[in-house]
Amino acid sequence: MKLAVIGGGSSYTPELLDGLFSRVSRIPVTEVWLMDQNEERLGINVGFSRRMAEHHGNPFTVHGTTSMREAVRDARYVITQIRVGGMQARINDEKLGLRHGIIGQETTGVGGFACALRTIPRILEVAHAMEELAPDGFLVNFTNPAGINTEAVARHSRIRSVGLCNVPIGIIMDTLKYTGGEVGDLELDYVGLNHLSWVRRFLFRGKDITEQVIETFIERQADEEWPDPVTRSNMITAMRRLRMFCNYYLQYYYSTDSVLETLKRKPKTRGEEVVEVEQALFRKYQDPGLTEKPEELGKRGGAHYSTAAFMLIEAVENDLRNRQIVCVRNGGAVPTFDADASVEIPAIIGKNGAVPIPQPAPEPVIRGLMQNIKAYETLTVQAAVTGNREAAFEAMLLHPLMPSADGCVKLLEELLEINRPYLQGTFFSGARKNSRLVPITPRRSPMAQHALTHTGLSERQPDRCGKVRDIYDLGDTLLIVATDRLSAFDWVNPVGIPDKGRILTQISLFWFEQTADLCRNHLITADIAEFPEPFRRHPEQFAGRSMLVRKCRIFPVEVIIRGYLAGSGLKEYRQKGTVCGIPLPPGLREADELPHPLYTPSTKAEAGHDENISPEEASRIIGEDWNRRIQETALAIYSRARNIARERGIILCDTKFEFGELNGELVLADEVLTPDSSRFWPAESYEPGKSQPSFDKQYVRDYLESVHWDKNSPPPPLPEDVVARTRAKYVEAYERLTGRKFE
Repeated sequence: MKLAVIGGGSSYTPELLDGLFSRVSRIPVTEVWLMDQNEERLGINVGFSRRMAEHHGNPFTVHGTTSMREAVRDARYVITQIRVGGMQARINDEKLGLRHGIIGQETTGVGGFACALRTIPRILEVAHAMEELAPDGFLVNFTNPAGINTEAVARHSRIRSVGLCNVPIGIIMDTLKYTGGEVGDLELDYVGLNHLSWVRRFLFRGKDITEQVIETFIERQADEEWPDPVTRSNMITAMRRLRMFCNYYLQYYYSTDSVLETLKRKPKTRGEEVVEVEQALFRKYQDPGLTEKPEELGKRGGAHYSTAAFMLIEAVENDLRNRQIVCVRNGGAVPTFDADASVEIPAIIGKNGAVPIPQPAPEPVIRGLMQNIKAYETLTVQAAVTGNREAAFEAMLLHPLMPSADGCVKLLEELLEINRPYLQGTFFSGARKNSRLVPITPRRSPMAQHALTHTGLSERQPDRCGKVRDIYDLGDTLLIVATDRLSAFDWVNPVGIPDKGRILTQISLFWFEQTADLCRNHLITADIAEFPEPFRRHPEQFAGRSMLVRKCRIFPVEVIIRGYLAGSGLKEYRQKGTVCGIPLPPGLREADELPHPLYTPSTKAEAGHDENISPEEASRIIGEDWNRRIQETALAIYSRARNIARERGIILCDTKFEFGELNGELVLADEVLTPDSSRFWPAESYEPGKSQPSFDKQYVRDYLESVHWDKNSPPPPLPEDVVARTRAKYVEAYERLTGRKFE
């Protein structure tokens, strides 16, 4: 099993590997690849790591490379701990903040913002390389700012990933010093964002010890945590008044002035201090007699770093399904926050990664700051990916540790210029060779942040996920959830279309009502109050977009009814004069109405496109009687739907049905007569002889064609105007077909 460490020249690397030796029996790594572009530091770490491995009996081999792609190829786990621009870039950030009279800390304020702009494109390069070279791999991101990087990967990559920080495990370990016991004995009601979090309760073996933990910490550790007396006083007051334990980094918000004054008084920035620590460490690492991490490594920071990393990897590798605090895609776990936002909360860790545990809504006193910083983080991701200066300015303007509006304008220009060498391909021209990041692409729609692209609960994940639907198998029934995912050219776009799933579900329900006398359908209920537990308790994921249905034996053919000449039927007609082998009169034009609707079944392909087959072939697959009944029923449903749609100014060109059998009875299943399963044209602009505008994702297809996407790699994210116009078309289709206002 291969483990890759991107940023293997970091001074943290020996700390990381030290934690692997004790778990190698449960994490069967056979090869460790350290990758870094700093060849000198990489060589030192590879040599030291090999001596450490030899000291522990050589449980795995250690390799070094300057090629990221070589490192990630076929890796089961990839850990990122990179620092774009090195320590000097951090020092520049710190001094930039002080020049402008603000805090320039590494992960907070202007320092965190600059670090994110440099880092996100490189983290996404790793994720995209994994999609190609290690598609089953798991990305563990330790790179700061961890929360923002986690959100970038969640929004712009399909690779499994999670973000890690040593703060949560540090709180746990410090608390166990007071209580004794094991990690599993202590449960934290922990909520927030990376470096912006609170512990609302500490439970030790089920007993609430929150007040005891806070007071013990104040007595024993507060002096060391916050040496400045004013800062310490503010933090103690905040913890006692809120009755919550506060993350160390909250000092930047709760005691801003005193922290800034402390930074101004210091002769060196933290980055300059770390440079000196690292110089001493690397001298140590070169000692040929050194076979274990030196004590001096503790001065670097990052305590319990390896513990957090390998607790996570061990849980994934062995499907332990234990509880850990990680940076993870929210997915509805924290109420009032977008599904795609990254949050730092407890999650269940198993073979499928991290499943966030649903949380009580954050109290207003912490929710306000969380929402503010989360909006800043989301805009920062947009700015870093697109190179859009407007998004960058908006992100800065939102952050409470940034200057005034005019100050943000000046600060942004200076920040970009200082970081010009690291922002090629985003804010500046000259994209890196082979980079999949497209410079100056349109900004992603803020609307798209509210799209629900995945569902899942801590206690229950989907049993199957299609391109659009998540399916939960409940025994004799299924819960079918229409997400806001959008598929085009057989690829699911990383950007969803807000409300698309709700619209598709409501349209299907409308047609189930309209055709109930023609064919039984599989619907039991779409009322979330009638759903089984735990689904009814999560309306933010399931209300309005889900159907509880009877499980049927689905026939292995899809039923396509064509009323007009379009699509693959048009292509075949031009070549052979037939549609699915059925002869048609000569002289028909594109979009002409056919003499009568055609029943044209197709096979269901496990991958790629379905294949059209003749009705006779369908009879051989499903039986002549079933095929006859399906044909008669499908044509009757199409005819009724065509007439209803025509009355409302819409032409139903063609549609796809799925049928099943339950207790010998034919059952209409899946979605019915939606813009995703049908071709709808506005009657007012209908003009045979050319392609017709449609109520579907044509805007998406047109955009993807316009950017010369190769259709063989993951698609680019959709920009704002395409998302907005596509959503508007879905809404218009719903309102015109049903005669109801979409709420």
